[in-house]
Amino acid sequence: MEYPEVTQAVGSGLSWLCYRNVTFSGGGMSLTVLTGAMTGDVANVTFDGCTWRDGAVLVLAGSADSAVGSLNIAVTGNTFDDALLSPEGAFPPRTNITISGNQFTLTRTVSPPGLTLGSPSCVAMNELWVANHSAVVFSGNTFRPVAAYSSAIYIVDSSLRVSWDSLFAVVRNTFATGGANSVVVRLGGSWASASLEVLNNSAVVVQGNVVSKPLLYFMLFPWSLRVESRSAVVFGGNLMQGATAVFAVASNAYVYYDSWVQVSGNLCRGSPGLAFAFLGGALSLRNSALSVSRNEFRSDTNTPTALRIADMAQRPLKRIDCGRLQHCERRKGGGLHRPVGVQRHDSELQRPMRPRGIVLPRVYDDDFGCRLRLHVRGGRPRRRVPARRRPLER
Repeated sequence: MEYPEVTQAVGSGLSWLCYRNVTFSGGGMSLTVLTGAMTGDVANVTFDGCTWRDGAVLVLAGSADSAVGSLNIAVTGNTFDDALLSPEGAFPPRTNITISGNQFTLTRTVSPPGLTLGSPSCVAMNELWVANHSAVVFSGNTFRPVAAYSSAIYIVDSSLRVSWDSLFAVVRNTFATGGANSVVVRLGGSWASASLEVLNNSAVVVQGNVVSKPLLYFMLFPWSLRVESRSAVVFGGNLMQGATAVFAVASNAYVYYDSWVQVSGNLCRGSPGLAFAFLGGALSLRNSALSVSRNEFRSDTNTPTALRIADMAQRPLKRIDCGRLQHCERRKGGGLHRPVGVQRHDSELQRPMRPRGIVLPRVYDDDFGCRLRLHVRGGRPRRRVPARRRPLER
């Protein structure tokens, strides 16, 4: 079935909505699902095996005033060819949005109704608020934004807010970006609001993704990052080919009240130009932790920088952990790699961070040349008291 070019809103008064194997095409084709107008204890929305092409747009419009008890949205097995998926707004409590097994290909900018995107993006989200036992999960998708300066997932202008026992996850996806100026996840925000807010027992997880080409940033926070009240941001197990910075926060980062930010277990087949994890503003930790550990770099260039912090807040710190950093440098003509160091840059710190622990380089006869372990904590290292030696027996 092929849908005509028309702007249409659906979902009012329904508790179940399903489109299967339908083709939506044309620049005038915009389908908006009004989840706030749906009814019932459980409302279900399904798009399965559909094709979106030539400028078509699917808008999933949320409303916090929805009367439904819970909401399930599944976008699975769809093909988006020069088309756009746009979840937006505040969804009701107990909302589960699953976006899995889809193919996204983008060669130009496609904008949702009433909004103009500044750069091409496969998925554009505006004023998205995931709250009250809700989840938004991207899994098993393939993104091919081949246009220059493109992004796979773009949070437009406003903050991405995840709060009250909720989850936002990007797991096991494949990204074939358009070149060195591309970004996988580009967040919004402004000077008055953070790019990402994770609050009250909530989490943002970016894990197990594969990027097949070098890019500018994997995750870009143009403004601040805020994680509070037993919440977490986890960036781990991702494979990429190189970037200016992989996890980049342009402004301040606030990690408060038994929360943590973890960047660990990633593999980068190239030295980051700026740093693997970059923080352009101040880092403020209150009974919380920042961990950049167990990341591996493979490159033919100089020693990479794992963590670069421009400034450090003067508040008491619990822990900054840069443990088990790995850098493997390939020799010309093959053979073993040689052990090299891993740099950590901090400037204008009120409380200087100093290395604590030991560095253990090891050489193997395979493709890996070294394993470096370095544990770093805020504040000054404790004074070591030499152990007393027992007198030699005659």
